[in-house]
Amino acid sequence: MFRKRKFEQELDEELRSYIELLAEERVRRGMSLEDALREVRRELGGMDRVKENVRDLRPGVFLETLGQDVRYTFRALRRNRAFAFVVLLTLALGIGANTAMFTVVDGVVLKPLAYPDSDRLLTLWERSRSDGLESTVSPANFYDWREQSRSFSKMAAIDSYPDFILNGSAESQRLSGADVTAGFFPLLGARMELGRDFLAEEDRPGRNQVVILSYGAWQRYFGGRADIVGWVLTLNNAPYTVVGVLPRDFAFVSKASDYHGRNQFDIFRPMALPVPLPAWLRGTHPLCVLAQMKTRGRASPPSRFSSARWLMSAARS
Repeated sequence: MFRKRKFEQELDEELRSYIELLAEERVRRGMSLEDALREVRRELGGMDRVKENVRDLRPGVFLETLGQDVRYTFRALRRNRAFAFVVLLTLALGIGANTAMFTVVDGVVLKPLAYPDSDRLLTLWERSRSDGLESTVSPANFYDWREQSRSFSKMAAIDSYPDFILNGSAESQRLSGADVTAGFFPLLGARMELGRDFLAEEDRPGRNQVVILSYGAWQRYFGGRADIVGWVLTLNNAPYTVVGVLPRDFAFVSKASDYHGRNQFDIFRPMALPVPLPAWLRGTHPLCVLAQMKTRGRASPPSRFSSARWLMSAARS
């Protein structure tokens, strides 16, 4: 690429010497010099053709050809600017779409979950015996699974339906909330930024007047106060004591058709289901259930538990 002129000069000299050698051989056989040169050139097929064949074999010819194509393309696009705009727009859309798809695939399928032992995390679903459809889980079935399962070391559930109105300030604030069972945060390996996790005895009716704040809610609604643990908040006109704040990087990922389109919450409360459970709690299905296998099985589940299809079948009453 950078010694093209010298290369051409050397090529001309080599071809000239080669032709002269062949012509001298024919002169020794009795031909005239002019006839010998004419015959040699005819056999070679023309000097330009020989040069092109040699050029095609030299190093760097691909880059040179590419450069010529690029220059020709830019000249053509400069002459037709409307067409050039369409081409650039098409390239931008194509590159953007591919980048977005790869980002989604990398984030959902390829990239491991940001939880300890994420290859052992599963979501459990119900499957109806009548129509075979999958759904989230009823509280009664979750309790049965947790008591009777031998395959899982931990099991917890989350209900994303609760919302909270934060009272006591100049203007009430609506906080997105979730109810979780005891052991939910240890299952995901979450350690509190401040305070502590829920206690087992707080996951009972009448003793669940405690909450854990997300890091974002702590910063947004309470200014990141260091003494937030122990505060009593008025939520839905009832008092709740803040016992902990989640770390900045904690994110709950769930994709049961994006689990009602919600996967980030401002505030968490113990679920506190009654024991024994009323019969009607087997007919409702609000829970997303997570579990951790005791040991790695023969076939590891998908890296994203949002796409896991490991099902625990249960009849709907």
